[in-house]
Amino acid sequence: ADAMAADAKLRPEVLDALDHFCALHSRRAGLQSSVAHPDYFAPPEARGFLTDVMGRFARRGIARVFQLEIAGQVVAMRLGFRFGNSLYLYYSGYDPAWSRYSVMTTLLAEIIQDGIARGMTSVNLSTGNDVSKTRWGPAEVTYSRTVELSHSFGAHIRYAGFQVIRSI
Repeated sequence: ADAMAADAKLRPEVLDALDHFCALHSRRAGLQSSVAHPDYFAPPEARGFLTDVMGRFARRGIARVFQLEIAGQVVAMRLGFRFGNSLYLYYSGYDPAWSRYSVMTTLLAEIIQDGIARGMTSVNLSTGNDVSKTRWGPAEVTYSRTVELSHSFGAHIRYAGFQVIRSI
């Protein structure tokens, strides 16, 4: 098994990998015998957003495509973004025929090892506290809500009204 981060300088490879990624993501979403995962990139708008973001981040050297290949077949993929010495892991997908071999866990272990070799000091497993993340013993960061208002007087009046209605 081999995990590989597509070099972001190879922009066409990053974008070309998205078709295969979306197919694997969709196949994973179709599983009935596991934790439910929506097929987030099935709608054309979501697929367009993903393509746009990955293209923009690839041009900036931020986008990463991780693949687990077994016997010449890509069986699991995960998208990620490198920000300085930190790696943020985004959505994933895998071939359900390989699920009994824990290919996503294997891919994540390979990603972490690759990150260490490349000088990463942290890996953000993204939001949520499902078992695929908690098994690694991560530090969970909790965020609170915040509101930022326009400097206009009207925005402050509308927000004050909203708070009154919400408290009722």
